[in-house]
Amino acid sequence: VEAPRPELAFNTWPVDGEVHLSWEAMPEATSYTLYWSTEPDVASERPHKIEGIEATRYIHRGLRNGSVYYYQLVGV
Repeated sequence: VEAPRPELAFNTWPVDGEVHLSWEAMPEATSYTLYWSTEPDVASERPHKIEGIEATRYIHRGLRNGSVYYYQLVGV
């Protein structure tokens, strides 16, 4: 049985038409996949994904002001 992984700090802040995201590096991850949705259940729906993020920050551009976005980050 594996011990649960500790939660990593994941920060978001909106800027006009964008969401800036940053997070703590995940041990052993060489890149990240960011899943996002306008629905709260990102884990089961996963309609959108951004692959190959090699840094611990990302700017999600082209978004609609006033909309709510939900994110899930996966280390690869």
